[in-house]
Amino acid sequence: MNTELISQIINSIINYNRKMYDAGRNTRCYGTQHKLRTDQIHTIDFIGQNPCCRLRDIATATNAALPAVSLQVKRLSKLGLITKERSEENQREVILTLTEDGETVFRYHNSLDKQWVDAVTKDLSVFQADELSLIHQFLNILIKNIL
Repeated sequence: MNTELISQIINSIINYNRKMYDAGRNTRCYGTQHKLRTDQIHTIDFIGQNPCCRLRDIATATNAALPAVSLQVKRLSKLGLITKERSEENQREVILTLTEDGETVFRYHNSLDKQWVDAVTKDLSVFQADELSLIHQFLNILIKNIL
């Protein structure tokens, strides 16, 4: 067993996790003047992909508590990124849509995601199919073993 190489791989994973954690904490602008966190972007992204969704849809899809989603939506609504309307069928349900600024944020975020996918695709394209299979297998093991 090559303990030195395994140690280097583990250190690389730790460094990647730290960078992702830092990126998730930081706020940034996504095509508007609003500084948003990653969790806020994910809410906007969900609504953009699922127009006229409900609070419960977001909570179910993200495994978040309904009150937490409600608070998040309230904040995004105050920023003018989301509109909330009562459902005609059930007055207790709130229908969510993106405003024009919300659509701008959604499109900007999607362009960043595409840039990231293109960059990772380019980086991975240097590997052979059997190597990609091993990378995929290893990543699935990491995901399965998350504490």
